[in-house]
Amino acid sequence: MKLRSPTDTPVHVSLTSGHTMLIGPEPIEVENRFMRKALILVCLREGEQPEQAEARAEKTKHDLIVAGIQLMMAGDEPADFNNDGTPDLRRLSKRVGFDVSRDERDAAWKSIADDQSDDPDA
Repeated sequence: MKLRSPTDTPVHVSLTSGHTMLIGPEPIEVENRFMRKALILVCLREGEQPEQAEARAEKTKHDLIVAGIQLMMAGDEPADFNNDGTPDLRRLSKRVGFDVSRDERDAAWKSIADDQSDDPDA
């Protein structure tokens, strides 16, 4: 799949494996191993507009944070949660692989609570 930077500034994509690549304003073919990270960094698919990518990235990022919290809830590590019961930001950020803001954590935490209150078996 071809991706491009949403601006004239190239997007630097680096993986924990040490692999890196730059995605510039012109569409280039991106290897599969970089695809997820590049899309999270709001790189545009060929023909995609910036607004579409931002909406896609927010949904994806929110989904990743929710999944990270759910994994923390399934685990047996009390230090994953603060005294008030919310997920610890540092541990959550480490689990999902990117910095999570307090607002992002709170939105994901609220959506999990809402889903559980809608589920009569919960």
